[in-house]
Amino acid sequence: MKIKANEKSKLVKKVLKNRGIKIANISSYKKALEVAKGHNIDINIEMLYYKSICNIGATGDVVVGDMVIFERDIFGGSWRKPKYLGTETIVAKILKDSYGDKKQQHTFTCLNLLTNETFRIKGRNLYKNGVNRAKWDNEEDRKDALEEKHSRGDRARQIRDIGRNSYIEW
Repeated sequence: MKIKANEKSKLVKKVLKNRGIKIANISSYKKALEVAKGHNIDINIEMLYYKSICNIGATGDVVVGDMVIFERDIFGGSWRKPKYLGTETIVAKILKDSYGDKKQQHTFTCLNLLTNETFRIKGRNLYKNGVNRAKWDNEEDRKDALEEKHSRGDRARQIRDIGRNSYIEW
C-alpha cells in the first residue's frame, strides 16, 4: 500500500507532538524524520499508518474482508519450557474463517500485510489482547457478513451441544 507524502508527514508530526517536540517549523516529511532521528525516535511509517486507519474496536466481531491490527504473544524456548518474549503487532487482512468440526472453534486465515505471508489463528488468540479494524467502504456489506458469520456460529454451537448432550444409557 502506497502512503502519500502529506499523510506520512502528518503521522510523523503527530508522533513528535505527542512526545512534546515543537513542530511549528517542520514543513516536509524529510525534515520531520530528521527531527525524529535527532531525538532518537524510531518511526515505522507503515505501522503508524495502519494504526491510524484501524481505529474501530472489533474484539469478538471480525469478519472476512476486515483489515485488522492486533497484538499476539511471542514465546521462545522449548515446548516443555516456553519463555515469554513479549508481544508483536500484526496488521492483517482476514481471508477466510471457519468453525472446526469437532469443537467448533473459530479459526481465521489471515494475510500479514507487512510480510505478505498467510497464517492461521484461533479466534480466542486473535481476540485475546483486543482487535481494531479499518472502516469498510460500505459498512452495510460488513453488517451482512457479520450476520452470516453469527448464524454459522450459532449452527455450529447447536451441533456441538447436541453431541455433548447425547449419551448412551446402560
